[in-house]
Amino acid sequence: MDEDPAPTLDLPIVGASGLAVVQRAQILDDATDRLVDAGHHVARLDAATWESRDAMYDGFAAALGFPDHFGRNLDALHDCLEDVTHGAYGGRAGATGLVVVVTGLNAFAERFPDLARALVDVLTATTRSAVHGESTLVLLETDHLHPHRKQS
Repeated sequence: MDEDPAPTLDLPIVGASGLAVVQRAQILDDATDRLVDAGHHVARLDAATWESRDAMYDGFAAALGFPDHFGRNLDALHDCLEDVTHGAYGGRAGATGLVVVVTGLNAFAERFPDLARALVDVLTATTRSAVHGESTLVLLETDHLHPHRKQS
């Protein structure tokens, strides 16, 4: 007996890269709702509340259930995000994929510009490594446009 193919989610703000930079909260909320309805596990983080590098790591660890041995550096963040993508921990059993939503990126970038850029690089790398199998999407809410990212 043939199985019906999985429904396609038409979400134009997310390009082939799996990363979207969104300027309007309503677009972000609508996309997030549609992804939840499609069975994705959504981890929502508010970067505006991060007053330090450690607060950023704490936010990711709490939202995604990182293990106690999480190394609290960018390489370890990338490794843990990949582990969540592959279902090692965090996430939701049976989820269609992982969606990391980061709001308040502007406020964080004003305080920690280099770290904010590095974080976007880590998140982008995570979506690229997930393209060939498990699904990880990243939605970033920001006022500032990045010329190399798909924007809405």
